[in-house]
Amino acid sequence: MSKWINDKEWIGGVTAGYLEHCLTRFVDYKETYPKMLSGEIASIPLGQRSEEHGSYIIEALETGKTYRGNFNIENRGMITNLPDGATIEIPCYVDRNGIAPTYIGDLPMACAATCRASISVQEMAVEAALTGNRELVKLAVLHDPLTAAVCSTEQVWRMVDEMLEALAPWLPQFNGEGRTWPDLPQPAGDLYHFTRGK
Repeated sequence: MSKWINDKEWIGGVTAGYLEHCLTRFVDYKETYPKMLSGEIASIPLGQRSEEHGSYIIEALETGKTYRGNFNIENRGMITNLPDGATIEIPCYVDRNGIAPTYIGDLPMACAATCRASISVQEMAVEAALTGNRELVKLAVLHDPLTAAVCSTEQVWRMVDEMLEALAPWLPQFNGEGRTWPDLPQPAGDLYHFTRGK
């Protein structure tokens, strides 16, 4: 395993590493937050910051002090060999004018191929969610590379049926009544502006 992942990175390079990190942080937070409120343990001192990006983004938007971070945004030609409309994570700059993504161009072919496989799965999942198409949910899960590596088609079909039954109150579009979720409009006043590098 060490040949393929870098265990020196903060999430260890393993599948669901970020999820595990978030779950651990959640448990820690649940235990420490009441103690911070009561004064039993020190919170972040006034004038200092945590490692979270939120305060830096707000500061940049309000004061114009430039902040650089990695953001998840809609691809609008920033990564040229991935489809527009896909969610991508790229370096962006934030200031009083909003969020300005950096132009990336083409990813290496192998990297783009991996991304496109995931994007196709995500597109199927979104289409299924908007239309209530149970078969398309199953196909999306079946085409997920990690799922396909460990589950047979029959296992995927059973797993999706169980999931849709368990989550039926929150997924009305799959209950057979033909109900669907409306498309969500984009926020007014787009806060990121696109510039292309040479």
